[in-house]
Amino acid sequence: MYNNLQLLLDQPLTFKKEMLDVANVVSDRIEFFSETHPEAQFKITLTPLQAYVDPYALERVLDNIISNAIKYSQPHPMITITVTDSSITIEDNGIGIENCSKIFERHYREIQGMQCAGGLGLGLSIVKKLCDQMGIDISLTSEHQQGSRFVLTFNNRSL
Repeated sequence: MYNNLQLLLDQPLTFKKEMLDVANVVSDRIEFFSETHPEAQFKITLTPLQAYVDPYALERVLDNIISNAIKYSQPHPMITITVTDSSITIEDNGIGIENCSKIFERHYREIQGMQCAGGLGLGLSIVKKLCDQMGIDISLTSEHQQGSRFVLTFNNRSL
């Protein structure tokens, strides 16, 4: 698995982009995580958002950010997800990220994150690569022991 992820990071990706209602994809992923993580509570605001993206790649981006939000917000994850006509915001009540400028680097892990969950430090670097290649801007703000806020801004809403 590790070697496959390394390959994914090092090779250009081929996308099969299509026009999607991103809010529907977000809704599907929330339903999945609600079933697999019943301890997580979701506060959701969905507005239709049409974007030209690869559905599989978008799911990978959402799954990584949402699963991290749950993993680093234990024991009572509260995840707020807002979809507007141009962006997705995912906020959590977790441990926060101290070095937001490094978190998208391959293999970077923070000490506090290593203490509460395993991992290889690849997930958010993959997220960043996928976002870059789909034309989605990703930004992050975070406060120690208060949570993190990821914003995905879609610049690719037309063919």
